[in-house]
Amino acid sequence: MVVNIKAFEGSYRRWLKRSILEVFSTEFRDRSRDYYEYAITKGLITINDRKVPTDTLIRNQDVIAHNIHRHEPPVTGHPIRIVSKEEEVVVIDKPGSVPAFVALTGNQSESNFVFQPQVHPSGRYRHNTVLHILQKEHGLPKLYPVNRLDRLTSGLMLLALNSNKAQQFEQQMKGRNIRKEYVCRVLGEFP
Repeated sequence: MVVNIKAFEGSYRRWLKRSILEVFSTEFRDRSRDYYEYAITKGLITINDRKVPTDTLIRNQDVIAHNIHRHEPPVTGHPIRIVSKEEEVVVIDKPGSVPAFVALTGNQSESNFVFQPQVHPSGRYRHNTVLHILQKEHGLPKLYPVNRLDRLTSGLMLLALNSNKAQQFEQQMKGRNIRKEYVCRVLGEFP
């Protein structure tokens, strides 16, 4: 079983007061400037659900949509099992293939994103992540990962239910009061 998600939209603060054509031409370099000029002119790229000229400046609270067909890579349909839930901490059993959360890259941060997502969306995943799936399927509030597991790695993850608890865990890890252990199953002989 695989899980697919619906399309999504959003805009960054650094786009404000720049033309829609300039933003798409410089921020999304997988296509040519000519393509973006065509897409804006034909209404495939809109601002606030309206077709706009290519020199339209982006304003705060504008919703920009690029009508293209895109899917996140599928992830396993195995459920994310909640092993334990306490007042400030949730322990889950993360299946392999599901990214834990979307990591920040470069100089990006949550504050750069106009509609303030839980975790900054970047890369190939936005909805098919542990954090988003838990919030959607289990109604959990904002979650703060205490440890991380790579996308293909399965295992237990600690998630704090508030930033103070996450910071406490971080301090305990720095002080080596919490220990992580990995078990690897291999076929054949391991060195």
